[in-house]
Amino acid sequence: MKGAARLKLDPSNILDAIQEAIFIIDADKRVAGMNSAAQAQTGWPASEAIGRSCREVVDCEACHTDCPFSEIMAGGASRRRFDIGQAVTGGGPPRRICLSSSPLTSGGRVVGLIESIRDVGHIHQLIAELEQARDGLGEERTRVQAILDSLPDGIYTIDSDWRIITINRAACEITGVARDQAVGQFCYKVLNSDLCFTACPLKKTLESGEPIRDAEGSATPAGRPSRRLLFSTALLRDHARAVQGGIEIIRDVEALCHLVGRMPPGGDASRVLGNDPKILRILNLSQLIKDSDSAVLITGESGTGKSMLAGEIHRLSRRRDFPFVKISCAALAETLLESELFGHAKGAFTGAYRDKPGKFEAAGGGTVFLDEVGAIPLATQVKLLRFIQDREFERVGSNTTVRVDVRVIAATHRDLPRMIREGRFREDLFYRLAVIPVHMPPLRDRPGDLPVLVSRSLDRIRRRLGGDGKYLSPGVLELFARYDWPGNIRELENVLEHGYACTPGQVITTDGLPAFFQHPEPPADGRRSDTPPADGKRDERQRVLDALRQSGWKILPAARELGVDRTTLWRKMKKLGLGGPQKGH
Repeated sequence: MKGAARLKLDPSNILDAIQEAIFIIDADKRVAGMNSAAQAQTGWPASEAIGRSCREVVDCEACHTDCPFSEIMAGGASRRRFDIGQAVTGGGPPRRICLSSSPLTSGGRVVGLIESIRDVGHIHQLIAELEQARDGLGEERTRVQAILDSLPDGIYTIDSDWRIITINRAACEITGVARDQAVGQFCYKVLNSDLCFTACPLKKTLESGEPIRDAEGSATPAGRPSRRLLFSTALLRDHARAVQGGIEIIRDVEALCHLVGRMPPGGDASRVLGNDPKILRILNLSQLIKDSDSAVLITGESGTGKSMLAGEIHRLSRRRDFPFVKISCAALAETLLESELFGHAKGAFTGAYRDKPGKFEAAGGGTVFLDEVGAIPLATQVKLLRFIQDREFERVGSNTTVRVDVRVIAATHRDLPRMIREGRFREDLFYRLAVIPVHMPPLRDRPGDLPVLVSRSLDRIRRRLGGDGKYLSPGVLELFARYDWPGNIRELENVLEHGYACTPGQVITTDGLPAFFQHPEPPADGRRSDTPPADGKRDERQRVLDALRQSGWKILPAARELGVDRTTLWRKMKKLGLGGPQKGH
């Protein structure tokens, strides 16, 4: 504790070091204080804002429709509103913000509110630095601690001995360690992160003097599952600007509305390429529907670029500056899918330690892409249907209705009409999703696009792996033109990366291709096992192949997906030239 006792903080400078807009509202619903970020965001200097109505200064949607002031003053809990509008000084469209409102207590009673505002699209480091300050923190230190406790992100400071000096409520919740047990303890013992002994962000900042923003890692709280976090750091200095320690901000990735799901702006990686008339018609349709709010259903085999087309529609649309959130419906367990889509309330089920917004809330103003929508169970389909119709839902375990403005794009490789006949997919949901149906053709039906797709893929591989560019020999191009590409564009990219990695020179020949290109082994009926049959068995073969790929070529999960037993699937695989199951699967 020697370092903790030696370090002194200046509470008056802490608020201005926070890059989030902070407002202190008194019991008369008037502004009692605000930081520099709040002055910059609202355009109100503190000298003019203090004493005015908070509604006049903050001026956001919550002020006009759902102000939490009375509820919190009456003893209610903290509230957070994601993706609401705030008026911009001087006119112009409102900015989208996250508003957190928490009670400010003194002597056990609520005396006001602390409100923090964050620009949803531009979350930055909350605190750049803390200044060492005067002796005697007393009531001022308690007041500052209350403000820090109201912030949604975890914050703690360390001294030069790597011991925690201060820690806020959110950091205690994330780490699972109480404040009185954390203060004075080594930070790595409290945080228990996978970065602590390998790539500690605080260590890098203390060595280089440079702040770090949003380094991704994970932490394992005592007795709880591991959780993904973003770490931001800055130096802690005294009045003479000498380094006295560091500050670390911990952001829960889920609570930050899955920012990793945002669409990257522009770039050829987000564009659908091709000169085939089928692709040109799809690209023309994308231009026509880009600003519509109607649902789009993209169908086609696995690997044809359905996800890429969904991203392209979003990139062209008026929603391009808002999130593009992709949800892989087939990758989530049935018990987790509804919570992932709609979020859940604290205590809704075992492990629900806090309120969690779902992907629809995370995509507010943008686009939700439901990949493999055919995998959604019937019970969840009912709730999804209501959302598409009314744009409203309730989180799991909550009775509060949430409304969001998003566009829905869905995709599937499954035969939804057949699933409707079998009672596995709701017909009314199908027609709600398929307002604008788009079918992505398989690569075998657009052989003229091979050259442009090969060129694009090789260029992306070169930029990722480095080195000089590589090219295909005429023999490889001819072989590609004859091949049926059952895995479509995804298989083409994998084959090209294999050739790129296995070719020492600049020209990729057949020697650098996967073994089945060099020495194809025909099955018992004489057909190549990697070439789909050209007769009516193609659809059945594709369904079996898709199920096998989705399960990682594990027989039992694939058989369950197809609704058959292991033996029947084995026979189908042999009949369709797909070989037999691997041992242990």
